[in-house]
Amino acid sequence: MKKIIVDGYNLIHAIPELKNKLSHDLEAARNDLLNLLIRYRNKKKVNITVIFDGRPGSIEDQEMKKGLKVQFSQAPEKADQVIKRMIDKIEGEKGVMVVSSDREIFDYAKVCGLARIKSGEFAAQLLPSPAKKNKKKTDAEMSDDELQEWMRLFGSR
Repeated sequence: MKKIIVDGYNLIHAIPELKNKLSHDLEAARNDLLNLLIRYRNKKKVNITVIFDGRPGSIEDQEMKKGLKVQFSQAPEKADQVIKRMIDKIEGEKGVMVVSSDREIFDYAKVCGLARIKSGEFAAQLLPSPAKKNKKKTDAEMSDDELQEWMRLFGSR
């Protein structure tokens, strides 16, 4: 994928920790989601646009600098309408994926020829799996930086 369109609050509801935070700290829940998406973006080298209902808080300019496009719908318009408009503009474009569990958005993306993934499935890609967290690191899992350090210290043979 080269571009991902995310239904923001829909994805927040697919991540239990963020869903719980949503009721008492809306901006923190959004920021936590955006931080997960920034890490994903940096790892996968894709463009991500996140659409939320409502007006922006203090996050809009901050996240634009990190390469994540954050867009808010303007009342009375809902994020779903903004997403559909975006889909209309890129209908049939290859390498675009829509992230939402909203049936209407999901089906609309399909009809317009775009890849799509349900929020819960995408959330699983954003979060580290428990098995990976507890797994001990082996030589085969050495990072590029670690490998370069070893090569510098011991040279290549």
